[in-house]
Amino acid sequence: VYQRISRDRKEQALYLLLEEGWDLERIAVALGVSSRSIERWEANYDEHGHINPPTPIMGRPRLLDQVMTGEIHELLAETPSLLLDEIGEWLAIYHD
Repeated sequence: VYQRISRDRKEQALYLLLEEGWDLERIAVALGVSSRSIERWEANYDEHGHINPPTPIMGRPRLLDQVMTGEIHELLAETPSLLLDEIGEWLAIYHD
């Protein structure tokens, strides 16, 4: 059965394992988690430096960076009536 386990409980499990020297089964029973989960958290900690593995960046990469986005905001503040194709032309001229 899937259950969400808090970060605190994961940290507590690793503390008991790494600092206090408890064995996996004893920690699993005491905290109500599986020993396999504790092994996974330990592997994540060893590999990434924290309990949860890093999440991959989802979605398409951005085409505009923060500087371009800021400049577009300024452009629209100066000329709010600009149309999308005019903004596209401006981008092509100044950032292509």
